[in-house]
Amino acid sequence: MSRVTLPYLVCVCCIINGCSDDGGLIVDGALPETGMDRGSETVAPEASAPDRGPAADASSPCNPALSLQPLTLDPTYCVTHRFEVPAKTDAFTVRGDGVYLFSMTGKLGQVQQATIDPQSGVPGSYGTLFSFTSTRTGTLFPGEYVALSPGAFVAVGYTEKDTLDGEILWGDKGIKTPKAVDKATGNLDVVFLDDTTMLVNGTGVGAAQDGQGVYLVQEGKSPRQLIKDMGIFSGFMALGPQVLFAGGYFASGNRVYGFTLAEVQAAITAGGTLSSADGDLVAEGNTSDITALDGDLVLTTLDPSYQFKTVQRLPVTVSGSTVTVGQGVDLVTGSGAAVTRLAATGKRLALLVQGSKPELVLLEQK
Repeated sequence: MSRVTLPYLVCVCCIINGCSDDGGLIVDGALPETGMDRGSETVAPEASAPDRGPAADASSPCNPALSLQPLTLDPTYCVTHRFEVPAKTDAFTVRGDGVYLFSMTGKLGQVQQATIDPQSGVPGSYGTLFSFTSTRTGTLFPGEYVALSPGAFVAVGYTEKDTLDGEILWGDKGIKTPKAVDKATGNLDVVFLDDTTMLVNGTGVGAAQDGQGVYLVQEGKSPRQLIKDMGIFSGFMALGPQVLFAGGYFASGNRVYGFTLAEVQAAITAGGTLSSADGDLVAEGNTSDITALDGDLVLTTLDPSYQFKTVQRLPVTVSGSTVTVGQGVDLVTGSGAAVTRLAATGKRLALLVQGSKPELVLLEQK
């Protein structure tokens, strides 16, 4: 689903995506077999997180010293970790005890990683996985995702304000020259199906500029549109054990569709194209970021003025090729801060909370 709604449409295709063009293009926009020098090896100063109290008792994921205030948390959930992140954090994700951050300052993009210390419950020093410098001349907006492959690859992206032309940069730990997927127009979100297969929610990739949808990028092959008729502007995606959740902004507002991984894989194998009609509508309205938590769909909802309202969890059921969701449960409500990004790892839900300072908050069900 689109991360933003009508008042944000000017930004939706810009802020939500990544843009860059260093001049060198990858062949047909496909994942290259060798990396290309996309910019600076400059390492920004390391950012450290403050100590937020002792780690939780080993017998429980909950940390009694932590809460979600000023927001209200469903009493069946608890806070396991809470720590500050650098003020310039455009996107993040988590995996296990690893925290991955993406930021862009002007034309310089940087991906950092740190590991949560089991004693303090906060990350250690952030190390730079890779950085890049765009040579595009227009104003650039960072993507709103950090995508991790099953192996060690990390992908981020950006777009150019006026053209919506964009680029996805990806690499692994220690890489100095990230690989590039160029002409990734309006790339709002990315997920990896495996280490060589990437899905891009945008309006085009490489020579395949076929309008808003989900694009397939496989190593050694030309990109193509995999899911069409996904609205007017780009949306978010999430990958569960059985379901690909993919969204877009339509004339009627944001929508999220569920596609079983079986039908997605079948379309990839057959060289076919799915449409939104092949999926099942699982969410619509004033919604923004999404993630998949233990197979369920988690999303943020916005009020009529497009301010943060709730984080909601919807139970998901798969029967054959049909994806259905049950009644949503509000996990986070309240005011005084806003949840702007979501991520999940295992049974743990991670929130980027923007209040007086940006923080990552990790939650688990009791």
